[in-house]
Amino acid sequence: MKFFDKLKEKLGKRDFRNGLIKIGAVVTIATAAVTFAACNKTGQTPTPTPTPAPTPGPDTSYTASQILEENTAYKNLNLANAVFDEIQQNVAKQFNVEKDKVEIVDMHFDKQNTNKATVVAKIGGEKVVTASYQNQKIAELRGANKKDLVLDEAGIAADQKVEKSQRDEVDAKFTQAVQKILDEVKAIENITPERVNEIFAGVSGIQLPSSFTDCYDFAVVSGVREDRTVVVFTGKNGKFEDHVLSVEGKENMTNEEILAAIKSGTGFSKTTRTIDPSKKYEAPALEEKPVVKVDFDKIFDEVFGSDYKLVAPIDLLKEYGKRNKQKILFANMSSDQLNLYFEMEVMGNTYYNSNTYKGTHLDEILEYSNIYSEIGNDLKQYLKDKYAEEKDENVVKNGMTSYKETINQKVKAYDELTTNDFKNGKAFADTKDNVDKEVFGAKLCKGKEVIATYVGAMSSRINDSAGMFNTGYYTTFETSVVYKENDQIIIKKDKIYVPYYNNSTNESLYNTFLSDTDGTKHNIESISTEVVNNPVIATENGERAEYNISFESDDPQLASIASSAISQWLKNEEDSLSR
Repeated sequence: MKFFDKLKEKLGKRDFRNGLIKIGAVVTIATAAVTFAACNKTGQTPTPTPTPAPTPGPDTSYTASQILEENTAYKNLNLANAVFDEIQQNVAKQFNVEKDKVEIVDMHFDKQNTNKATVVAKIGGEKVVTASYQNQKIAELRGANKKDLVLDEAGIAADQKVEKSQRDEVDAKFTQAVQKILDEVKAIENITPERVNEIFAGVSGIQLPSSFTDCYDFAVVSGVREDRTVVVFTGKNGKFEDHVLSVEGKENMTNEEILAAIKSGTGFSKTTRTIDPSKKYEAPALEEKPVVKVDFDKIFDEVFGSDYKLVAPIDLLKEYGKRNKQKILFANMSSDQLNLYFEMEVMGNTYYNSNTYKGTHLDEILEYSNIYSEIGNDLKQYLKDKYAEEKDENVVKNGMTSYKETINQKVKAYDELTTNDFKNGKAFADTKDNVDKEVFGAKLCKGKEVIATYVGAMSSRINDSAGMFNTGYYTTFETSVVYKENDQIIIKKDKIYVPYYNNSTNESLYNTFLSDTDGTKHNIESISTEVVNNPVIATENGERAEYNISFESDDPQLASIASSAISQWLKNEEDSLSR
């Protein structure tokens, strides 16, 4: 059966006369596109062209049928085109696109269930969809006899006699009837489909072989899927199918080569399913890829070595410290700088200092720190997880090699640090006097979990003009106590005043504070209290417990005090472990 004849059968064997329907069939990419052109657009008010008067009979009267045949609105009415246009508009609304973005590929009306219709369309040339309708109005309008429909709407019998004086009145009724019918057709736009399915997104532009184009009413083909297969969706007399085409050797072919093989019509297998568009569509399952076992451990050992581990950033900074005779205590990193806190011996004196780095290697230093924070000492497991789904050994090996080069480049940034890259902070010296610093911490922060105490040098005597102690003079020294409270580290800094006597020594002045129980021989002036949130504690390395406490402060003196306090704590921990 020719396509034109088949289309007439689908849309009702009516109105295909006098050139009222123009049909063009264009087959592209194995897709049959049907375009209807009507004299009136859907919903358009009929052109008020005067209806020529039919020739009256000998008795000067007409039949209603004679008047109708000459009615301009009736002659312009094309039900098939109008119904088609509104179904096209309905599909456009379902996908929120303009009507001209919808290309109707196929429209099938069920012979046994006349209310059931299925539309296959391409949306924007990018995806293939189906829309299923169960609607009596579509069936009535599609299958109606145009003449009978207008006569019935006007309430006039075809053979009714109409006097010449009544001709214009009857003609107007027919025009109104046509408009009412067009309004009913227009309502199709707002019908809700029973089911809308997306068959696939991504339409291929290849010409399908004759095995598809000759055997089906339509055939549309997808692009190459993730598993290297292609799907073809077809229809024949209301029977819809999808076919999965699998080209032999597709794993080693490009998308273009796969599509070319399908176009040739040979070299591929086909798996077919029957599809019911009125039910939810499930795309064909992807083919399972062949299982290829990658010897991950072997590749890791080849690239990194069996014992390879990432070096902790603090250990890399310690190596920098060793090169410059500095003992790195802890470091603090932010997005714009690196702060190092360290101690060093200068001519027998211990100094505590902090340096700041904002040089060209900062990004790489911070990036490596982030890598280590994410991976820690388990680089092998990290990479195993990263390439768990990869089946190509070359991809795994190349990926590991690239990752190793990245790590080495960032570690090199630490190795190239020099003291000239840093801006020096203010150095502070601990007292040289022999004092029990732990006792100071216990007195200043009773009931607290004291980590370390810093005791500053004793000042020279100061005239007590205000009579603070009535001894004529007093001296001062500063303290800083580091203690833990819940998950925070607190750094408490005070200035302590004690009375000075003629026979006072530094040792006796310190002891004056320690031995005073009633507060008459010392005064405490609070300088500041610093809270360190989320301190980072490093791992233990065998004989010595090392701690990396990181905090930020706008007060450089507090930072130096903290570093010395933590240094003292580390010494205490080392002594405790050695005991």
